[in-house]
Amino acid sequence: MTVIDTNSDWTLSIATGPWHDPFEGCDVNDPGWDLGRWTLDAVGDEQAAIVGHALRDAMPRFNEVGELSGIDLEFGGYVLRVQSWGGEVRASVEPVARGRDAE
Repeated sequence: MTVIDTNSDWTLSIATGPWHDPFEGCDVNDPGWDLGRWTLDAVGDEQAAIVGHALRDAMPRFNEVGELSGIDLEFGGYVLRVQSWGGEVRASVEPVARGRDAE
């Protein structure tokens, strides 16, 4: 599993390893438990374009002082663009740019 998160200095951190549920054994029904929890949500059309495709390429993006601030992940003709913005991770899916208009 790969986790992309934002550091306190608004750069990205990317870590890989086996998945371990950090809430395993917690009683989420306990009124004193207020840490929040991820929930499943429907995948929109934008994100559905990359589901089931293998990662083909990864291109890091750096800020003006050379720190990792984003990464573009290419999946089957679409790019998952992940970036740190205002201390949060933002992601969007776009078609891969080809030809003269490509960056």
